[in-house]
Amino acid sequence: MAVLHPGDKLVITTLDFLGRSVQNMLDRAHELKGNDVGLRVLNPQGGDVETSTPTGQMVFTVMAALGQMELEIKREHIRDSASKRRASGQDLDGRKLQ
Repeated sequence: MAVLHPGDKLVITTLDFLGRSVQNMLDRAHELKGNDVGLRVLNPQGGDVETSTPTGQMVFTVMAALGQMELEIKREHIRDSASKRRASGQDLDGRKLQ
């Protein structure tokens, strides 16, 4: 962020690079806009998202919500897997059971 100047555009390939939660991503996008820095999220299937338009801002918000949901689902799967491994007496990637 420190190397960005007014008029620059930050281009990212996934929202993971911007933040971990919807609020965090929206705050970061707002910060960029306040510093007159554009934001573009590349979409491998086409239809990149530019936050400089109202439609782009709406799509960005939906993408951020979906990204947070995906992260929460991954966390849930990891917790479930770890619980099952502990219950069956298996180790957790080399860590000793306590």
